[in-house]
Amino acid sequence: MDEVAHAVFWEAPEHHHFEKGSDWFWALGIIALCGAVAAFFLGNFLLSLLIIIAACAMALVAARDPRVVDFAVTTRGVTFEEMHCISVQYPRIVCYR
Repeated sequence: MDEVAHAVFWEAPEHHHFEKGSDWFWALGIIALCGAVAAFFLGNFLLSLLIIIAACAMALVAARDPRVVDFAVTTRGVTFEEMHCISVQYPRIVCYR
């Protein structure tokens, strides 16, 4: 019997995005600054720097909109991320009951 390739394709955002107002960014900055100052006064300069870098990274990620990712379920496996870049073959999928 001739096997016909069946597939289901769809698009979805990579995560649920909630708009963050300026109050959220102010709170992030104040909390990060307090944590960095406390770490600095306790003599942990590296943690102080890490807190500032992490707060900047959080602000940058929170400000951007999520990408739209392509998904597919085919007879060969589950594929996402621009089709065929990341693929999970069915024998590797683990099922818990």
